[in-house]
Amino acid sequence: MRFLCGMFALGTLFVAWCQPSITSGGVVNDASYFGKGTVGGGIAQGSLFAIFGKGFGPSGVISTAAGFPLGTTLASVSVDIHTGGGVLSALPLYIATGQIGAILPSSTPLGSATVVVNNNGSASQPEPITVVTRNLGLFSVNQAGSGPAAAQNAAADGSVTLNTPMNSAQPGQTVVLWGTGAGPVSGNEAAGPLPGKLSGDNYTVYVGGIPAAIQYAGRSGCCAGIDQINIVVPTNSVTGCYVPVVVTGPGLAGTAQNTQIPADHAVSNFTTLSISANGGACTDASGLSAAQLARSEAAGVMIFGALAFERAPQRLTPATIDSMAGGFGSYTPASFLQTQGIFGLPATGTCVSSPMPLSQSAPVDPAVNDSLQAGATLTISGAAGSRQATRNADGSYHAGLGSASGAPPFLNPGQFTVSNGSGGSDVDPFTAVFEMPAALTWTNSTANFQNVASPTLTWTGGSSSGTLAVVTSVAYNDDAGFFALCTADSAAGSFTVPLYAYQGNILLTSAAPSLLSLGASTVSSFSGSPLSAGFIWALAMNPGVYVQ
Repeated sequence: MRFLCGMFALGTLFVAWCQPSITSGGVVNDASYFGKGTVGGGIAQGSLFAIFGKGFGPSGVISTAAGFPLGTTLASVSVDIHTGGGVLSALPLYIATGQIGAILPSSTPLGSATVVVNNNGSASQPEPITVVTRNLGLFSVNQAGSGPAAAQNAAADGSVTLNTPMNSAQPGQTVVLWGTGAGPVSGNEAAGPLPGKLSGDNYTVYVGGIPAAIQYAGRSGCCAGIDQINIVVPTNSVTGCYVPVVVTGPGLAGTAQNTQIPADHAVSNFTTLSISANGGACTDASGLSAAQLARSEAAGVMIFGALAFERAPQRLTPATIDSMAGGFGSYTPASFLQTQGIFGLPATGTCVSSPMPLSQSAPVDPAVNDSLQAGATLTISGAAGSRQATRNADGSYHAGLGSASGAPPFLNPGQFTVSNGSGGSDVDPFTAVFEMPAALTWTNSTANFQNVASPTLTWTGGSSSGTLAVVTSVAYNDDAGFFALCTADSAAGSFTVPLYAYQGNILLTSAAPSLLSLGASTVSSFSGSPLSAGFIWALAMNPGVYVQ
């Protein structure tokens, strides 16, 4: 591509083809990836930020800064920051054809600015950003700002190892979180890392909803533009493979106040830690046990079946939508580390929250697996008869089981079986049994949730037999959506969604109201060769409540 761009620089067609272009809303924090429509969409002084677009460099080539001092040009590419006071040069750290990573100078004035990418003399269109004092993003293993944190367990001798479901942290152990956007520094950022605690870094780090003791929060000595927060896992921490971690700061705004990007942003993206009482492999809320994890890691492959069944009564119509979705896939141990778990469920009693495109009603785990063939159809049988789910081209199974599909409601409370008949080329025949729970009775569904920053939901009908209460909130504006997912012991009878998880990260506009929902769920397991484990999530939702 570089040769062609140079060879045909005089042709108008190829000038347009080679000219760099920034995706609308494509300038984001390099760790959280929060973009347009989110309160966390600001770019912090001194932070590492990412630029998405095209024409930044030759296809298939990634150029990285060789060392210090950092230059303002890398692989013939430079990044200009235009502000009301003039033009500053960012410090590029890596260049790929569709992505740039650069440090925003700490001296960049706060407020509105634009970013322009220059490549061999051709300039992109300006892309607007808001420069803020800080906007901390936490790095994740999947490099998409969600799922397991890129965190390290610190041992008593000072050595560190990656926190994973096979290498959990213990309550009371020190864990190192990595991020960017903690705030500006003084000194020459191009010359090398500038470690040190940052002024005004009065953070709170919630681990499973419990504040953790902070040993250090500031710029790292390892790398330019990178921050680290050393925390002590609370001794009373919940345990599990996906315990949410989020960093908050002062000035946390409630839902009604989130109308503009603040200069001092208060909520990071959510990531998760693996925590268990004795370290080692953890046990997940979905039912994935420490023993299964250990066996799968030793075998060098993790093969799972995951099927989800949902009953979702509609609030504005008499329809009750019964559906199923799922599939079978294999992971290497390394690729499994990037996932958000079998069903993306956080540890019991906790919440996670993340942005999503306007086209989605819930986030999609960016981690991928190799799809397995378990048969052309799955047969689901219960008291109301049988239904079939057909395998799609991508290997997944989806089916409308009742009401919206034209058939009567099907997923009534009670026992069901799932069978793959004679099996498929990758998965042998199996029959799985699961229990569809009854919906909870949402006792305060008629309460006034308008302008409530941290809603409390109450219910009856819970069970101490492993049934979980599931609370969700979906909010949209003109540019983005945000999804919060909380789980609780259904026997508790109530749950309060913390402000930082409810809508602490979405800017409000005149778009559709948010939807607050409550459901009951069970997780069942099944076996079949060559599965490491199989799981079924059955979810019975109540009609949601719209909140303006």
